[in-house]
Amino acid sequence: MEKRPCNSPGLRYINLSFGRTGFFLILLPILSATLSKGFAQQNVQFSHLTNLNGLSQSTVQVMLKDRYGFMWFGTQDGLNRYDGYKFKIYRHVYNDRKSLRRNNILSLIEDKGGNIWVGTENGGLSLYDRDHDCFINYIEDPNNPKKISQKTITTVYEDKQSNFWVGTYWNLNLLDRKTGQVTRFISDEKNSESLTSNGITAFFEDSRNNLWIGTQNGLNLMNRKTKKFRRFFYNDKDPNTISGNKIRNITEDGSGNLWIGTEGSGLNLFDYRSGVFKRFQQNASNPDAISNNTITAVADAGT
Repeated sequence: MEKRPCNSPGLRYINLSFGRTGFFLILLPILSATLSKGFAQQNVQFSHLTNLNGLSQSTVQVMLKDRYGFMWFGTQDGLNRYDGYKFKIYRHVYNDRKSLRRNNILSLIEDKGGNIWVGTENGGLSLYDRDHDCFINYIEDPNNPKKISQKTITTVYEDKQSNFWVGTYWNLNLLDRKTGQVTRFISDEKNSESLTSNGITAFFEDSRNNLWIGTQNGLNLMNRKTKKFRRFFYNDKDPNTISGNKIRNITEDGSGNLWIGTEGSGLNLFDYRSGVFKRFQQNASNPDAISNNTITAVADAGT
């Protein structure tokens, strides 16, 4: 297979159809970092890639650039590989076990070995086979604790120890890529050291080697030795708790500060020493406050 990298000379940015909010949350940190390094006088040019250019569908939900320079875009109707000139589209093909099982792409990563992993809605987890230009599908089985627990893959993450985490709408899965078997982690209301929720939404490993897991109902910090979890919940009587329980994303800035974005409850800064959260929320009377309490993406713009 030809491994031709994307053609991207100079300051050339691709404008995809994310919708206004998602687009600017992703793009502005890139522009800020670039302009702050002395390029303010350059003209920034935008290229537009839409379904008129061959993109399978206009709602791009996830994207990555792989080690060969290809850009991959996951949409609500297919996975797209872009070489800088044209798109190749991957969709489910009836009766083809080597195609994607579904077309709504929710998660997309490249692991340390250069393998592309694709998570879909109701289609499970798929591994892209570069040599044969097809997919190896991991079939879920809720009744088999050694199989992936559910067929909607919300997020996939490889940590620094090469552990491979698969989040679904129902349970957290640790996948052994050699055997194809998983270890499941399940929320238990009677166990305060279990996950806060079975609906997994985000993973992040910080510079302290802590593994954070966001869910539909709370934030979790995993103890790697005991495999137990420290829970963080919103408490309306305690302003030092996290601002909301629906976690959208987790990231760390260049100074080692941990940021947590929520759905409908704003942005949070976690203080490691005190264990408390500082909240950043929409405030109509404050023009300097964040503009919306649903945080779709967080990135460090640099200085």
